[in-house]
Amino acid sequence: MKGLGMWMGHIGAVHVTNQIKTELYLLSQEENGRKIGIRSGFTDKLFCSTWDQVARFEIAQELLMPGEHAPATVTLMRNMPFKVGIPFTLRDGGTKQTIARGIVSELLEPVTVEKYNLKKATHHDD
Repeated sequence: MKGLGMWMGHIGAVHVTNQIKTELYLLSQEENGRKIGIRSGFTDKLFCSTWDQVARFEIAQELLMPGEHAPATVTLMRNMPFKVGIPFTLRDGGTKQTIARGIVSELLEPVTVEKYNLKKATHHDD
């Protein structure tokens, strides 16, 4: 059965997780992006191929200004399919405008998100 947001692939070809490392680029105002920067901990909607999900961005620097690149760790509410190198976009929830673009650089082990609170994500006990 196929459904919205599903991927098809060989067993083991697609990794499912809710935490990834990325290279993030915040669009400048000239590129129809934001006028102001975003802080580490910023939360908004990430769009990736066939699905979208609320995501929290932990940026390597405290403030990312429009037109700048930075590595970021991204945490999602639920596990989703990812591959290294896949692109994504970040859209402003209010205006629906694309404010950032990124590429997945590393797949991390899934974390537990308690009560839909991305601030309280913890690693699974093995």
